Amino acid sequence: EEERIEELLEILGCQNIHREQYGKLICAQLPPEFDSDNKRSVQVKVNESLSSNIRSRNIHGDIYNIIGYILYHADTFEKIREKFYDIVQYVCNLFDYELSINEKKTDWCYFLRPVQKERNKELYLENIPENDILNDNVMDKYLPYLHHKWCNEGINHKTRDIFDIRFDLETARIVFPIHNKNGKLIGVKGRSVTDDIDNKYIFLYPCLKTLELFNLHRATEFICERKEVIVFESEKSCMLATQWGVENCVALMGCDLSPVQTKLLREFGLDVEITFMFDADKDIEFIGKQIRQIKNRNVSYVPVYDYFKDKLSPTDVNREEFIRLLGLKKY
Repeated sequence: EEERIEELLEILGCQNIHREQYGKLICAQLPPEFDSDNKRSVQVKVNESLSSNIRSRNIHGDIYNIIGYILYHADTFEKIREKFYDIVQYVCNLFDYELSINEKKTDWCYFLRPVQKERNKELYLENIPENDILNDNVMDKYLPYLHHKWCNEGINHKTRDIFDIRFDLETARIVFPIHNKNGKLIGVKGRSVTDDIDNKYIFLYPCLKTLELFNLHRATEFICERKEVIVFESEKSCMLATQWGVENCVALMGCDLSPVQTKLLREFGLDVEITFMFDADKDIEFIGKQIRQIKNRNVSYVPVYDYFKDKLSPTDVNREEFIRLLGLKKY
């Protein structure tokens, strides 16, 4: 038999994990970012329902309440319900379980208990969220021109055509479409042409970005061929890397790797290396926290923070410097 709870708490960043009450109670200290010195704050009872609580934060329920609080600061039933799919997918990623749809009520904690013989490695959820599909003609309202800001930053017209980069006169933003893994339009994002505003990027047609990887539908062929996927934060990094011949790349559309994005990366299989290139303001602690949910895969990262002092994105250089940087990855 093997125990999963201690492993899960360790991956979540909990400290001082130990057992009490003859092994029937697992206790731990919250991760350092929660600034708690209580070594028994997190408690999980080894019973049928895995009853759990975080004593110092008045969190009660089961193991998913603990995961939801640590990952998403979900401290109410409504917040847990809102993030439940992400929480379950996070655990499935860690322990190689598949998540499927089923109308039957499911015991969500059984696979975290000691392993039993011939255990089914498939979990069911009544409704797996998806982004709505948009009509392709929504892009027709934007001008098919490349703004001089991105032109000056290295984007050429061929890349403009590949990514369908346009301009919105109404909001004065550079715009580009967001597609799902099947190439269906599910959102439109806009980038301000000035840098002195808080919201440089906004969605003109909103979508749940945590369910998608930008450029995945274009990059899949190259990822399978080259046995590697390069993961950036921003869409523009994908555009420039593709322009430079590194077409096997995707973007998180942010800095946080979601459970669903993790699932999409894991689906490429054991023989595809996953290489992260976060922006220079992300240190090794942040990177480690993001990628530790990717279990049983070949994962590497480029320590951009070690090489960029006055630039933020890994593509804020010329092609030669970028290729050199890509060769400095660590495991």
